[in-house]
Amino acid sequence: MKQTDFQYINLEYLEMVTDGDPEMKKEILGLVIDEIKNDMPRLNALSDSGDWETFHHITHKFKSTLAFVGNELLLDTNREMEHRSKFKENLEGVPVLLQLVNELHPRVQNELDLAFNAL
Repeated sequence: MKQTDFQYINLEYLEMVTDGDPEMKKEILGLVIDEIKNDMPRLNALSDSGDWETFHHITHKFKSTLAFVGNELLLDTNREMEHRSKFKENLEGVPVLLQLVNELHPRVQNELDLAFNAL
């Protein structure tokens, strides 16, 4: 599967970091997929409960994870949520940001799964 086949992910950074090694790409991509599958849905519950400390921890951790995904909109949205949760400011806008994440997540997840299975 070529990079041009993807609309929601860009794996150039993964390609660069792994120097094109397919085994290394599959290992890293598997870790990225697992982290996103496990932690992305938790953000909604954490936002609803107001657990901004844990919310911040996850969004902070996602900064490096999302670099491998290569979706700039998702990366920028995560950075904004991380900033707001860290400083506990403009938290009323977090649900709007989360809605965007929720819309992108299944599309990104699908393409990550396709890329993983193609390796």
